Amino acid sequence: MIGSQKNPRGFATVLAVASLLLVGISIAGLMRRFSTEARRTQEETDRAQLRQMVIAGAMSKPNAVVQLPDVLSGMKGQLAVRFEKDGSTVTAQLDGRHERFVLEAHK
Repeated sequence: MIGSQKNPRGFATVLAVASLLLVGISIAGLMRRFSTEARRTQEETDRAQLRQMVIAGAMSKPNAVVQLPDVLSGMKGQLAVRFEKDGSTVTAQLDGRHERFVLEAHK
């Protein structure tokens, strides 16, 4: 009878390791999702800023210099407005991303 008793600690150890593995996989998945969402949020923020810069350029007067705030200049922000007789082109650039908008003049 002494040899027929099983050690229940082996099952508990396997169960504990499996639980830790499941928790670790869950945490890794959550971290991946949070980093993806943070990157997506930053990209949307940059796109919104580019759209605002394009609107500011489109609203500017011909041959006027559009001054960007220091924050945007620090982020390598540039705004180029080119006026021509058949329309104008506004190009905004921010940290390597750019947005271009073409306004056509109607006759």
